[in-house]
Amino acid sequence: DLSANKINSIEAYSFLGIENSLKKLNLENNYLNKLKDYYFKILYNLTDLNLSYNKISVIENKVFENLRMLKYLDLSNNFI
Repeated sequence: DLSANKINSIEAYSFLGIENSLKKLNLENNYLNKLKDYYFKILYNLTDLNLSYNKISVIENKVFENLRMLKYLDLSNNFI
C-alpha cells in the first residue's frame, strides 16, 4: 500500500524484483499528475490498480498496455 505518500512520479523499474508477485497496487491520494508509459510496464500480473485522488491530467498512450491481467482500475477524482 503506497497510498498517501506524496508520490509525484515513479522511476523506471521501481517494481523490479516484485513484478511477478505484485497483484494489487494502491497509489491512492498521492501527487501523480502524469502517467508515463513505463510506470507499470513490467507488472504483468497486476489485477488491481488504484490511482484515485491524485492530480492526473495526462495519460500516455501505452501506460496500461502490458497490464493484461488488470480487472480493477480506479482513476476517480483526478483531472481527466
